[in-house]
Amino acid sequence: MVKIMFKFPLPPALPRFQRASGLLFIPVVTAFLTGCGNLTAGGLNGVAEVAVSGDVPGTLSPALPVGTGPTLAAANDHDSPEGEVEVEFQLFLERANGKSVPLSDDDIRVRVDLRGRQEADVVNRAVPAVRYTGLRIVFTEIEAEVDSGLVIDGQVVSGAVRVELEDATLTVVKPLALEIEDGERVQLLIDLNASIWLQAVDPDLKRVAEDFFANALDLVVR
Repeated sequence: MVKIMFKFPLPPALPRFQRASGLLFIPVVTAFLTGCGNLTAGGLNGVAEVAVSGDVPGTLSPALPVGTGPTLAAANDHDSPEGEVEVEFQLFLERANGKSVPLSDDDIRVRVDLRGRQEADVVNRAVPAVRYTGLRIVFTEIEAEVDSGLVIDGQVVSGAVRVELEDATLTVVKPLALEIEDGERVQLLIDLNASIWLQAVDPDLKRVAEDFFANALDLVVR
């Protein structure tokens, strides 16, 4: 038996700087592909900030629903009420596809002054960069502490005034036309318009029907 052996010349060794470049090239490619994966998976995010005001100065007051009780015209004869309002709620952004994005892990409780001199920041949260069609607010408690300035049919009303929640919670959905881009920060302001719905208080029971509160609530996109 005759063994035939072939010898092939080995390629010349790469210079040291070329070998280093080859080692660095691999992680660069890996990082690029990983970034593309996040894009295709819809991993883009923006930031949603939400603040609450008792009564935003200078905004138009929404009309109260027609019904029994004190009228808005009678209430305008007096100064705006002084005091504070405390609310507890949960927040959800409504996506165009029908899904909801929660803006907090727990219930949000906030106390602000009735005249809106100060705002309270309640949410600063990363959210998917998509189109949103509404903000859903689920209230579990609404109570004002009126110090002065609330007069209904000639009767001075002060102290605790509660909004009656018929089913223990009140859900209010405010429509939005909001497109959040990647890296964009959007600011929403919930205007409680306390000076409006407080005019619908029953001066004897110190209660306000939830419909009056829900109709007075406003949402401002900054």
